[in-house]
Amino acid sequence: MADGDPTCAPTEQLALAETQAPDAGEAPLFAPGTFLGRYEIQSVLGQGGMGTVYAARDPDLDRTVAIKVLRDHRGGDSARKRLLREARAMARLSHPNVITVHEVASDHGTDFIVMALIEGESLEGWLSRGRAWRDIVAVFGACGRGLAAAHDAGLIHRDFKPANVLISGDGNTVVVTDFGLARSGASDTGDDPAQDPARRDPPPGTTRAPVAAAHHHSLATVTDAGAVAGTPAYMSPEQHHGDRLDARSDQFSFCAALYEALFGVRPFAGTTLASLGLAKIERRLAPIPDKCGVPARIRRVVVRGLAPEPEARFPSMTALVAALSRDPRRRLVAAAMVAVVAILAAVTILAVLSSGSAAPGLAAVCEDDHAIDAVWNDAARHRLASALAADGDAAAQATVTSVVRIFDAYAGDYKEARRRACTAALIDHTVPEADFLLARSCLVGRKNDLSALIDALATSGAASAERAVAAAEELSPPAACADYEALAAGIPPPKDARARAEATRIRAELSAIDAAAKTTTKDGEDLIARAQAAVSSARAAAYRPVIAEALVTEAEILAQARHADKAQATIDEAIVVAEEAGYTSLRARALVTKMAIWSRFSTDYPEILKLGRRARAALGHGASDPSLSASLNLSLA
Repeated sequence: MADGDPTCAPTEQLALAETQAPDAGEAPLFAPGTFLGRYEIQSVLGQGGMGTVYAARDPDLDRTVAIKVLRDHRGGDSARKRLLREARAMARLSHPNVITVHEVASDHGTDFIVMALIEGESLEGWLSRGRAWRDIVAVFGACGRGLAAAHDAGLIHRDFKPANVLISGDGNTVVVTDFGLARSGASDTGDDPAQDPARRDPPPGTTRAPVAAAHHHSLATVTDAGAVAGTPAYMSPEQHHGDRLDARSDQFSFCAALYEALFGVRPFAGTTLASLGLAKIERRLAPIPDKCGVPARIRRVVVRGLAPEPEARFPSMTALVAALSRDPRRRLVAAAMVAVVAILAAVTILAVLSSGSAAPGLAAVCEDDHAIDAVWNDAARHRLASALAADGDAAAQATVTSVVRIFDAYAGDYKEARRRACTAALIDHTVPEADFLLARSCLVGRKNDLSALIDALATSGAASAERAVAAAEELSPPAACADYEALAAGIPPPKDARARAEATRIRAELSAIDAAAKTTTKDGEDLIARAQAAVSSARAAAYRPVIAEALVTEAEILAQARHADKAQATIDEAIVVAEEAGYTSLRARALVTKMAIWSRFSTDYPEILKLGRRARAALGHGASDPSLSASLNLSLA
């Protein structure tokens, strides 16, 4: 299924006392025209098991607000505490993804909360019309950031669900609301924890009854009855048990709602509270419909958040949102680009030596001090602007401005690095000729990377605008070419001049493939064909390091195109070739790439951790590379 298509079937509905439009036969507590304090009631926006929400006019500030009052405003001290608890919880937060509370007031013997009015609909309504998985993940990411802010403030929502999220009509505002069940870990609400099932511990010397035997309430009545705090379909297993909660309980509710939104079915089924809770504890997930188009990496994140044991979930909501937001294609290609450049830095000297003749004198090499100008100049700027912002869109123009600024700085850094290298070798005589030639070769690689990226962006045009800035920022810095020790430790080139020239050509093609993959959101078969052709050329050259490099690139392109089995088989071959060649750095790069591919397509978290330990061990044995370490850490997050 294409990314722009709606995801799986519309979500099934289950009566769980969720917020809904007012019953036509039930008169509202306050009719239009009634005043609560200075606020004039205009209409009823919705009613739920705990309260009624009205639209009201604030004449003093000339604005429309939302006012929430208890459904039974004579509910006594317990009901009042619940309302004030919500107000205090929400007032403690100031975050764009949490509903804003203006004030708490009382009139007509009724306490009420005055909040910002969001002109739009609930997340539940937004999802009912079918949405692309990327849009769903983006909206839930905003919700997750709101929950993370609550957790940072020491609050647990305890009732996250689509009905408790509001989205503005233009889609630019997403806020979590209905913190009526929220609690502080410090129990600062003043109510009695013994009366709170979500925090009540079993009596000393006893154990809690299994969930299968604990409750047999029907799902339609448990929330109204108040037997358990929360909405059953989204409640965590610890809520079912009545255990003490922490922020990881909200993770479970969040992922239950996200599972439903992405796959069109609720993750767990049960006709009673007991059977539903047991399904969660035994992790009996509902099957995911075929052809949903949701990547395995997203499924893996959601399934981890639905773990019955809180410690098996993410360490925080922030970590969960980061895992959802991560683009593995960008991570794979970024790591590949850095690793390829690191290898090219040690072998680009082949361009100097490939003729088999003596290397040119240092003075002659340094005369061409403005070689970068042939790559980045006014013509290249115009070419990029024409390709990325052909329609004159303001956002595209801003992208062009950012990319030009980055490339201008990069060209300046290149010239400075080249000047320093030439000065050290020709004037100060602090760098021997061999080291200088390695540095020059590294700089040639940097120039070629810039050239390949410019070509890729110009060729892809507007389709690459979204990724252009990130791709530009990921170019390896020219200043790193002054690390002579690292350059000297690189892979030795072939002895034969013709083989050296062919290796240089193949590596240039791999760099171009990586740049093309980095700047496109498409899963093009043309890139697969180019990668496979590069592998064939590498095999023909019979130079094992470049064979391994080409196989890694092919595996990354196959993974980007979602050919999971082929990608894993290809990266396994790359690891074997690197091991046979005895090149630790290549083996480490291949293992890290395998880790990234595996984590994208597999939900077997223990196996992913085992592979991660293997990759980390390779990095710790003479193949330490910050970029590869960062890529590995992202895969394990």
